[in-house]
Amino acid sequence: MPNPDQDSWLAKLGVTKLLSRKHPDGDAASGVEAGPAAAAVHRGGTGIVDKVVNTVREVVGSGPSDEELDGLKEDLENGENAVNIAIASGVFAEEHVEKLKQAGEGLGAVSKGIGKVTAVRGDLRALLEIHDALKVLDDPKNLQPGSKAAAEAFGHLFHGAGTFVEKLPPPLNAYAPIFTGCLHFFTDMQRLLDPEQRPSGGEQMREVLREL
Repeated sequence: MPNPDQDSWLAKLGVTKLLSRKHPDGDAASGVEAGPAAAAVHRGGTGIVDKVVNTVREVVGSGPSDEELDGLKEDLENGENAVNIAIASGVFAEEHVEKLKQAGEGLGAVSKGIGKVTAVRGDLRALLEIHDALKVLDDPKNLQPGSKAAAEAFGHLFHGAGTFVEKLPPPLNAYAPIFTGCLHFFTDMQRLLDPEQRPSGGEQMREVLREL
């Protein structure tokens, strides 16, 4: 799996990690890298997220470009590979593998079908969520049995994919509920299996029923 860096397709657009930035000026105290997109946060809007999203749309246009879609396809393929590695490595308990496998197959199907869509208007925040999740999953130490980092990252990988594909035409948007339903699934299931975090009595039953 390639390691996203400053030469990645998102970095070239100047929008990597924009949504996590607190300060637009890029000074040393804020730890923010200055750039035209970050500086543009000074322009109007009703909140920092709205300002950043508006700035991102100014940079990349009203919808994903061909370069973005190519990058998304690559990220989805890498996500499917991460799923296969996680299954082979026993990251999650056997009873949870089927849901992981189903969502992973969905990533593969979407990555193959995205190139056939002629008009795409996707949520650019979802692209960043997918990309940041893959940075975590690209680290081998996070793909170990019982990894909490992997559980959280897979949740965000699938949630970002679901948020993006729900705006696509059929049949791709049919995968949206499968993906978005994974946001907390793996972290919740890990918590149920961990004696130190496991809820007791009625609370545990409610947790199990909620995930069915």
